Order: sequence, then structure tokens, then C-alpha cells
Amino acid sequence: MSFFSGLFRKKVMYHEGLPARERIVRVFEEHLVPVLEPRGFVFKPKPLEFHRKRGDLLDIIDHATSRRNSGTARIVDFRPFFSVRSNAYAQWGELHVFPDHGGILWHGNLDKWKGTDRFGLDHWYELGTMDNERLIRGYVTNLAEHVVPFMDGLSTLERVMEHRRTIGTDNEAGYVHLACFLGLKDEARRSLALHEQDMAKHMAKPEVAERMDRTRKLVNELLAT
Repeated sequence: MSFFSGLFRKKVMYHEGLPARERIVRVFEEHLVPVLEPRGFVFKPKPLEFHRKRGDLLDIIDHATSRRNSGTARIVDFRPFFSVRSNAYAQWGELHVFPDHGGILWHGNLDKWKGTDRFGLDHWYELGTMDNERLIRGYVTNLAEHVVPFMDGLSTLERVMEHRRTIGTDNEAGYVHLACFLGLKDEARRSLALHEQDMAKHMAKPEVAERMDRTRKLVNELLAT
């Protein structure tokens, strides 16, 4: 009897009577804030974001919501995204790269994160239909044991570059730009060569060629100093 009662236990649903967005906010306030606030994050309900400042660095945990969300239709979905940014890098990027640079050092989601709790369809967390207690417990575990410690590890821009080399994204324009920002001539030269090789087959596109010219100019200006 206990086996079957456990197997078919009733779903635990949080704040079912609330409109979709208000329900998400309430769940975050009750279950995420107590975990993230002691780790330095501040909850911003309107954009559904958690922000944490670490000197020049800014950690952001934000959440997309489904266009189909409706409390009456029992569709209450959210999907998390994560980023680490630098204010100084953003100011430099606005002058040298493009106006709304943003200073993003790293961004990602849970799609390819190994070891995370996968209780969520395609990483859309579905409060409207899934057991909310299990769903949110899994998400809190993902944040506390994976996402936040990973952000903690990106403690300097040099650590960010080390991570990007480890995962093989040192051939991307963003890595070249970061090397230029830090004044690392040899690294800028090396990563530019990788980036040129990686983008060679796309250079017929005017927008790609324009971005490449901008990146080459940054590297050449650095090497001339």
C-alpha cells in the first residue's frame, strides 16, 4: 500500500490560483530567494532576474517565460539563462566593438550542463503541470550545486579566459576582444589566427567580413603599442 501511495502520490502545486507571472514571482520569492540571497544575489521581480555584484563583475540569473503562459490554461513555464559580465569590459566594448556590447564574459543555460537535475522538459520548468515541489527542488539543486559555484570560479577575467580555452571557445571573436581588452598581445594574435581560420568559409557575407575587419583592427592597434 505504501509503495503504490508513493508511486501515485498527489502532485504538490504552489499557488495554483494566481496568474502565471505572479505565480512564478511568488515561487521564486519563497524558494529561490532563501537560497540565493545568502550567496549575495538580489531578486528583481519585474524582469525575473537575480543579480550579484562581485567587484567589477556582475552575475545574472534571468528567466524567459513562455508566450503561451496563462494561469487559466495551466501553462506556467519559465526557462533560466545565466551570464557573468564585467562593467569595465562593457565600457571598453561600447567604444571599440559595438554600442550595446554588454560586457558579457560568459553566458549559458542548462542544456549541455553535465550533472544537473533534468526534471524539466527541454529545460522549460513547467509549474502548470509538473509536481512543483520536485520541480523547484531540482532547480534549486542546479543553482546551488552547479551554476553558482561555477560563477564563483570565474573570479577574474583571466579565469574566464582560462575556462574558454579549456572548452575550446578561444577561436571566437569575444575571446579575441577580451585578450585585446587585457592587453595580451601574444594571446590576441594567437586567438585571431584561430578565429580567422574558423570563419574563413563565411567571409563572403558582408556582415561577417565587417566584423572580422573590426576585430583585426583591434588586434593590430594592440600590437602597435
